[in-house]
Amino acid sequence: MSYSKETPNPLLIDPIEVLVRRKSGGMMIGMLGIMMFFLVDSWFISMLGTEALAAMSYIIPVCFIVTCVIMGIGKGMSAIVGRLLGAQQNHQANRIVTDSLSLSLILLAILITIGFFTIESLFSFLGANQVTLPYIVDYMQAWYIGVFFLTIPMVGNAAIRSTGNMRLPATVMILSGLINAVLDPIFIFILDMGMQGAAIASAVAWIIASVMVSYMLQVKLKLIDWSWPGMSHILNNWSRVLKISIPTAISQMVNPLAQGILVWLLSSFGLAGVAAFGIGMRIESTLLIIAMSLSLIVPTVFGQNYGAGLNQRASQSILYSIRLIIYVYVLIYLILWPLSPIIATIFSEDQEVIDVAVAYLRIVPLSYAMIGLSQLTSSFLLSLHKPILSLMINLIPLLVITIPAALLGAEVAGIRGILWGVCLSQITIGAVLYWYILGLLKNVESEQHDVVMST
Repeated sequence: MSYSKETPNPLLIDPIEVLVRRKSGGMMIGMLGIMMFFLVDSWFISMLGTEALAAMSYIIPVCFIVTCVIMGIGKGMSAIVGRLLGAQQNHQANRIVTDSLSLSLILLAILITIGFFTIESLFSFLGANQVTLPYIVDYMQAWYIGVFFLTIPMVGNAAIRSTGNMRLPATVMILSGLINAVLDPIFIFILDMGMQGAAIASAVAWIIASVMVSYMLQVKLKLIDWSWPGMSHILNNWSRVLKISIPTAISQMVNPLAQGILVWLLSSFGLAGVAAFGIGMRIESTLLIIAMSLSLIVPTVFGQNYGAGLNQRASQSILYSIRLIIYVYVLIYLILWPLSPIIATIFSEDQEVIDVAVAYLRIVPLSYAMIGLSQLTSSFLLSLHKPILSLMINLIPLLVITIPAALLGAEVAGIRGILWGVCLSQITIGAVLYWYILGLLKNVESEQHDVVMST
């Protein structure tokens, strides 16, 4: 998308607070579409019984880890493209988008092949037993085939967002979520396919989303460059993207990895605790879309302003996002506390599952503002092209603080001890990152840099 003196780039001139609210609001609507997949699947699968719901608790972290590869490439690409567009290097941006799509399709095909043939061994290692394993195998066999078609929507939407257009990605995500919601009961119950039906419903929705996004990229926005620049040029672009994407993908895997470890830890307390944790993870994913939306617009709002040399505006976008995260999640916690029992009963009729789910929803959300701040910091560092640092601030706290705190909590107070360990560790991490990010922003404001980006 080209801008000139007659048609200036609104990302570089509109008031920052208005930009952040508008762009994150559009992003939030789209993220609700993604969360609809998780919540609708969980709700319908919960009707299959506690065993099926417990199986989903094992499945969720593994699915997230696989999709983190796609998300990592999308984030790596958008970090580069946002600054290229801010510097008016549009042709180079289109080339990066095209090469990122081909890279993501190749990598995911390899990962899917490995995953498909290791389903039973992997989930047995994670703690699944003979009760939950059949549910897992049914779901994952279909899911691995279907997730290939998620690549174009995820990476393509990241490219579209980099241009500042949040409406088109949001439309795709909402429509695909609605399609999944309609197809779920058909495949799960009417066609009597059980959990495998849920995975097939998602695959059909992803195929439709792929067609929509491909049309937008090629026809509406003309972000695809079909010319052949030579293999050396493509390999060079893959290298540029991977320098950011590999640490980013690993960083994205930190949370699902932590969830997998916690599910393994909870397995020793019985299926009810595992099932309740699955409910909590689904609700948490939905509530954190506000922080996720703010972090996803950083490469666009911060990146384009920083790429154009408007460092003061770039810094203001981060500071305003921090304030929004803190205010919103304090309010969410106050609302969530009395509603927790009602929410838990929507997903289960088992009183033991309900009790643990309520404890989750009253303990862990205390830390949501700090979790949101961690997500924002990670995205901010990616926009500065500091992917290794972004990885370190996610990985080191997990290994040094969160997991030891959960293990200690399990010894002291069982399941509730695990929840308090996770909560207090996240609050500690977030408080440290708050002061760290303020220092980084001072450096950004005082920095003078060349707007022509090199990586």
